[in-house]
Amino acid sequence: MKFQFSFAIFLFFINSYAQTTVESHMLGHSLMDHSSPTQQTKIAYWIHQFATEAGHTYESTGQFGSIWDFANFNPQSNWGSPGIPSSWDSSSETFAAANLNNFMFTVFNYVQDLPPDEVYYTLPSSVLTASERLIDSIHNYQPGDDIFIYENWPDMAPFTAETPFEPTAAEYTAYNTYLLGDFHDWWIDLHDLVITSHPADQVKMIPVGPVIAELMNSAPYDTITVNLLYEDNAPHGRESIYFLAGLATYMGIFGEKAPNTYTVPSSIHPLISANYSAIIDEFWDYFIAFNDANGNNRVFGTPTSTSDVDNDNVDDSIDNCVNTYNPDQADYDNDGVGDLCDTPLNKVIVDLGVLYTEDAEGILMKGRDGNCYLLYINEMGVLTTEARPCP
Repeated sequence: MKFQFSFAIFLFFINSYAQTTVESHMLGHSLMDHSSPTQQTKIAYWIHQFATEAGHTYESTGQFGSIWDFANFNPQSNWGSPGIPSSWDSSSETFAAANLNNFMFTVFNYVQDLPPDEVYYTLPSSVLTASERLIDSIHNYQPGDDIFIYENWPDMAPFTAETPFEPTAAEYTAYNTYLLGDFHDWWIDLHDLVITSHPADQVKMIPVGPVIAELMNSAPYDTITVNLLYEDNAPHGRESIYFLAGLATYMGIFGEKAPNTYTVPSSIHPLISANYSAIIDEFWDYFIAFNDANGNNRVFGTPTSTSDVDNDNVDDSIDNCVNTYNPDQADYDNDGVGDLCDTPLNKVIVDLGVLYTEDAEGILMKGRDGNCYLLYINEMGVLTTEARPCP
């Protein structure tokens, strides 16, 4: 069923989602955390700057690798920036014990030549399968984490030479056309596949590359030469690109506009600095309009009731047993009704004196106390009873 929400209700949902403390772990590469002589080519640096200005708390760590590395799930905390508090120290604390509430991952920017659900050449799986394994692992160890896909920007090597790095106007136009077209569509396909296979995980996506490209294609930013934005055809950005990437990511993970009181440093291109407040509004408007085919917002998630009447840490909007505590959401017959709320079908068979069930959870019996109980043999071979609704 498709629900329609008014703009006012949607904004209320975003406000209720907005965070004041984000403790993040990122899995990615140099389009998130680029090693350079300055900390300003790391998105975590800028997110921390905006959070501090807003009076919020931001802690972060992360690690380098491919989505296939991440699928094997060996989390490490080997990213760090001076002045940014670390959210987790893997040398002294297990990942399960870490006090995290935010997880973000990205994939290489050159694997978009095959669909996300197709095995990638000689690698062990598709990007989708690797992403799903990663998501399962995250929520196994950190069930309360918000999970975000960080949509980056594509490899520029197919469009311009590495040496000298001097993209022509035509090459840069072709690059941005690809970024906003087939490249962006690939990420949308990945996100759609993930939210279809893992609806309860409510994985969100921040379209960092596209929102920057849309900005750079508009006046007055379209007058900024490519070499002032990128330093090579990988393409690693200069400070201005990571500033914009950090700005977009801040608004996505905190669920609010960045503080317009922040003083942009001189290292950022003057056109970007002079129009900082307007850029915040443009990014925000892009995010608000970034919905899936069902009208659900990709950045901020599906507007939900944001209530949990049975206190099982599963929101009522997706809880398969709203009024009964069932954090595992067990649903034996996959009918969308949690086992603890479901009346099982009676399929009791007596054959030559043998009583058994076929394709059923167990045998439902009414006790002398007037309540009903399901009798079944569990995975350990132990006869078990469980209270269930009576027919």
